[in-house]
Amino acid sequence: MSPTNRLSQKKPPRASAKRPLIAAAPAKPAKGSSLAMGHVGLAAVGAAYQAALDPSLWPTALEVIAAFVGAAGGLLLWLNERLEVRGSVHVGIPTQLVDDYRSHKLRDCPRLAHALARPEGTLLYDYQHIREDEMDASPYYNWLEQTGSGARYYLGCRLSAQAGLEAFLLLTFGRSEGHPQKGHMDRFNALIPHLRQAIDVRQRLHDRETRAEACLQLLSRLNLPVALLDDHARIVCSSAAFERATSTCGDCVTVQDGAVKAGPGLSLGFECLLRKACNGCAGATPTAALKVPRESGTCSVTLLPFPVSGEASAARSHFALFLSGSCRAEAVNATSLQARFSFTGAELRLAIALLAGQSLEAASRSLGVSVLTARSHLQAIFRKTDMHRQADLVRVLLSVPF
Repeated sequence: MSPTNRLSQKKPPRASAKRPLIAAAPAKPAKGSSLAMGHVGLAAVGAAYQAALDPSLWPTALEVIAAFVGAAGGLLLWLNERLEVRGSVHVGIPTQLVDDYRSHKLRDCPRLAHALARPEGTLLYDYQHIREDEMDASPYYNWLEQTGSGARYYLGCRLSAQAGLEAFLLLTFGRSEGHPQKGHMDRFNALIPHLRQAIDVRQRLHDRETRAEACLQLLSRLNLPVALLDDHARIVCSSAAFERATSTCGDCVTVQDGAVKAGPGLSLGFECLLRKACNGCAGATPTAALKVPRESGTCSVTLLPFPVSGEASAARSHFALFLSGSCRAEAVNATSLQARFSFTGAELRLAIALLAGQSLEAASRSLGVSVLTARSHLQAIFRKTDMHRQADLVRVLLSVPF
């Protein structure tokens, strides 16, 4: 008989008479009943979904899950393709054991090798791959019991495999408790679909937050007034330049209770703009834009579809709102510009006017100086920025970080 067949036919060792009896699994109710797991089970499900929304709650969720299943402790691991631990949460397990496991014991773990060899497996436990006498002779299991304050057996499952990460949940049992029994497995098995869903929700939220944060950091460094909105014009995230622009440029848009509202210059036009952007998500038009004349120049408000994930449903409900023209100029951090290029006061005022989209002639009129003087200031700005054209100058000024 081959070793594989021999192992597959192993039976769990019978509990010693000295071991405490393990509580039997609760009687199964009718299929589909919401009370299948009882109040403690429902509390464990609720704790898992709360942890999906707030990762800091995972220790509490693990504690509730371990109590419901009847385990002494729990360990939740995220591994990358190179079997490196990218994150972990544990309760009821010594921190030293977790640290050793993360640093060097992980690759020696027969449990992990067994799990990776059976990706279709739902429940994972020791006597699937090792006998009791082999556990006694195993350096790994000896280390586990000594470092883990008596932890010897485990009940585990693979929760997810996506975005290059795999999640495993391990529940531990002491020598006196023995191997996990049918009652433990039934309760754990009832939780697994909810745990997998919670892990999937957390990963999706993390991916969206990461992409939105990366875009925001890039746009913030470029001094662009931009915000990511949902289809109700609520702000998902915004750059510092956008916050400054909306606080000083009330003619175009304002922010109230976390949502973008039309300023006096837009009136009802912003609602039309939002509808055009919604049509753009369906392919009717790529962008939607409005222009608002102001004394300091023209302010442009542009909305365009902004997919926050690969799903079409998500792409239909998020938009990037850009402010340009005079609004963009007001969002620029004048202190940063002056510190970076050593502009004089007159040079700084001209640079900001050019950022607002004004021509040199219009800028000279708004600043109350002659065109000749404005041209002299522009030449000085060119020298200090090492630029030779106004278009290049605007690009360089916008790239100055806050």
